[in-house]
Amino acid sequence: MALPTGRITLHGKNLVIACAPQIAGKLVRFFAGARRGHAGEIIIGATDGNIRELNVLRQLYPLEPDRETSERMAMAIERYEARERSIDAMRAEGYTPPAFKMAIPPREYQAIAADLLHRSGGLLVGDDVGLGKTIVGIASMVGEGMLPAVVVTKTDVCDQWERQIRRFAPELRTHVVTKAKSYPLADKALTEIGPGGRRRIIRNGSKRMPDVIILSYSKLDGWRDALVGLNPGLVVWDECQELRTGIEKSMKGAAAKAISDAAAARLGLSATPIFNYGHEIFNVLECIAPGVLGSEPEFRSEWCAGDQIRHPAILRAHLVERGVFLRRRRRDVRRELPPLDRIWHPVSSDTRRLRALTADVAELARKVLALDGNQLRGEAFKAAGDLDWRLRQATGLAKVGGVLDLMRLILDDPKEKVLLYGHHHLVFDALIEGLTHMGVKAVEFTGRRSAPEKRTAFSAFVEGDARVMVMANRAGAGLDGLQAVCASVVVAELDWSPGVHIQGEGRVNRDGQENPVAVYYAVSSEGSDPVIMDVLGLKESQRHGIVDGDLVDEADSAAGLEGADSGRMKKLAAAYLERYAASAHP
Repeated sequence: MALPTGRITLHGKNLVIACAPQIAGKLVRFFAGARRGHAGEIIIGATDGNIRELNVLRQLYPLEPDRETSERMAMAIERYEARERSIDAMRAEGYTPPAFKMAIPPREYQAIAADLLHRSGGLLVGDDVGLGKTIVGIASMVGEGMLPAVVVTKTDVCDQWERQIRRFAPELRTHVVTKAKSYPLADKALTEIGPGGRRRIIRNGSKRMPDVIILSYSKLDGWRDALVGLNPGLVVWDECQELRTGIEKSMKGAAAKAISDAAAARLGLSATPIFNYGHEIFNVLECIAPGVLGSEPEFRSEWCAGDQIRHPAILRAHLVERGVFLRRRRRDVRRELPPLDRIWHPVSSDTRRLRALTADVAELARKVLALDGNQLRGEAFKAAGDLDWRLRQATGLAKVGGVLDLMRLILDDPKEKVLLYGHHHLVFDALIEGLTHMGVKAVEFTGRRSAPEKRTAFSAFVEGDARVMVMANRAGAGLDGLQAVCASVVVAELDWSPGVHIQGEGRVNRDGQENPVAVYYAVSSEGSDPVIMDVLGLKESQRHGIVDGDLVDEADSAAGLEGADSGRMKKLAAAYLERYAASAHP
């Protein structure tokens, strides 16, 4: 007896399939994240990949689309298969990348990345820090149909992008956005009605529309409508880990998704697309290659356990196969740097500062420990944030003496310059004051300094007599030039994210560095450091698996899969109460 024919209907971004129960059960098992709708209907995301797979299943099961859906499915299948054929051609023997019309030609591996972007329409380039991902972006711009291009980056490197474009592709007109709210990028011709009713031009502005618009992530929301209206040929998401929060959690995320959807091609650039836990890759890729991971429910069902990826290396292989992820290490492109020595250097800690955090901090810790479930909400969320800030700041201040002792040893060589990382303003002040007492000139590159002040500090360090530049852990992403004068880095305060530390190392460990780089992580057995170091290990296993394809131990990968953020804060709270606030227990 033949099964009754099922119906396939396109509804917005979903395909709705009405079919016999036994077919519905097979579809739910086949499509990760498929869900049941009214009257037993099956709903799946209408991605090109899902449509192609559904079309294959139609050979086995009686499923028929309506006319409009059939036409849309045929277009999606052709688009998917044409893209696959084009990407496969790059893997064929004898492939060579095309030439790019640039004042300074890209290196071969950079040209390969730009060519893959043109073929795939969406690409995340995760090359090692310092391999010239900016040049990949510029090469992508000069391709056919890629203008106007939009570059979204960190505030500190907008001017650097403009300088590099002028150097490598001087024919492109650039504009760096200077205001949070949109303004006209080109003059409009003003006209009036003259004698006889004829319209005549009374002023014709000379400012033409730029080829490349460069702006910071902080300005995205104010420029959303203007950039969407441009229908960009290309949008470049530099340091694309900034997209990790997604559209539900921030206005920036919603603006990023709208601009990406309006663009013909999307390029993400970051050596550290995973800053924390692996699930962040969905939000990043949804702005770069929309639909490649299906809908978010499909992604979480197929790939995730809580906030972590079950099998990071397998996910990486999937993304590489689809042509949306490309990563080259230095050894892959034969651009090895002198060795980097990562040193976890124990320093002394003034525990009086930690014990001085009185009963109110103990109360914050108890609120966090009383949290029921995996999600931080309401009062518990505020308590966790306050505890994190106060305990990490106290830990940083307690280590200042030990960090200065380490700095004294490094700076004993009069030719040495040091990049010194921290997080809290009070710690910056204490470090700069201590260095001044040592007779060492230090400059500051942090969020409390204006863009002109940062440029002045950078010049004083690179070209002047400043021997130390104090930089915020999350400042200066993509900043180039420090490697010319500095090969010593000290991290005075740890960040929760391993990606932040890798980015920090890359400020000096990049092309142009001629000396071995030494990165000293000043760590204490007191305060927040032990807990943060433990969490960093778990996060690093996720980053390595997805970015580098390294296989991680299944036990490590499965550990703490649920409630990662609340888990780390509970560890912090428990550690504080056990060691410093025993007397504050009721």
